[in-house]
Amino acid sequence: MAKLTRIVSELAQLGRRNHEVGEHAGPYGSLDNDNDNDIDNDNDNDNVCFQVQEMALEIERKFLVKKDSWRSHVESDAHIMQGYLANNATASVRVRVKGASAFLTIKGAGTGISRSEYEYPIPVEDAQAMLRDLAVFPPIDKVRYRVRSGRHVWDLDIFAGENAGLVMAEVELATVDEVFERPDWLGEEVSGDPRYFNVNLARNPYKHW
Repeated sequence: MAKLTRIVSELAQLGRRNHEVGEHAGPYGSLDNDNDNDIDNDNDNDNVCFQVQEMALEIERKFLVKKDSWRSHVESDAHIMQGYLANNATASVRVRVKGASAFLTIKGAGTGISRSEYEYPIPVEDAQAMLRDLAVFPPIDKVRYRVRSGRHVWDLDIFAGENAGLVMAEVELATVDEVFERPDWLGEEVSGDPRYFNVNLARNPYKHW
């Protein structure tokens, strides 16, 4: 458990270091967010290391879903359990079990609809232990559907548990001004509403609004 705690601390420090050198900044942080190439700089020979991806800039827009016509365009689906291990004004750390895979993700604070993101595959058993022992809020339970509309594939989430009743879709874009098709099942845009950030849904679930 001490090893897991140290890993989480290193990931949070990574986000803070990137912020200090101007890699990303924003008006608020979210716990669902992830630029250097070495997050395990100690020499204690405990064999803890990550394969660090190149920095990715996540640009996405989120919408509520108003009808079920999306169901005829589903390409795949997966059950997701995710929790948050650290959160501050500059970075957040999330652990997610998605089907038979698991990931640690660190995200920077948002600037508009974009933010930096880093993701690391981890063993499912480790992720389950983190969700059980380290999550600062109860985990979020949802099913994610991949739904095609025009040139884009949307992530559409149907939430369960304390967030039951919430159905939300998001689309990742290459640029902030990229044009995308708006399917007929799309409702109100909530990209700029912090209540709909997954970390805030863990902290203050939809059913309690």
